[in-house]
Amino acid sequence: TPSKSIDLVHTHKVLYGNPILTICRYFVEMVRVVKDNGYVVFDIMTEECLSSDILEKWHASGIQHVCSMTAKQFTIDLFAQYELNYVGGFFIPLRPGIVEYFVFKKQA
Repeated sequence: TPSKSIDLVHTHKVLYGNPILTICRYFVEMVRVVKDNGYVVFDIMTEECLSSDILEKWHASGIQHVCSMTAKQFTIDLFAQYELNYVGGFFIPLRPGIVEYFVFKKQA
């Protein structure tokens, strides 16, 4: 994919299942391909997704797959280094827990 060629780069329920270095490689690739004034949107599991009550639900569910936690401020700071501004975010279900969506806009 050519650099600066995509208006909207989006992943859904992909990143949190990977190790942190793989997630960061995806982040850098997203930055590379998004156009100026374009958007990068994705969901990850942040520390806000792992409250004690949510952790209890995960343990009680018996689910054994591994999800990777990525710190929220680390993510915001990383994208800021590449001149993408944090626009906002929201939470969506990842039964039995949640994941956090991020929306970034690349500066022109």
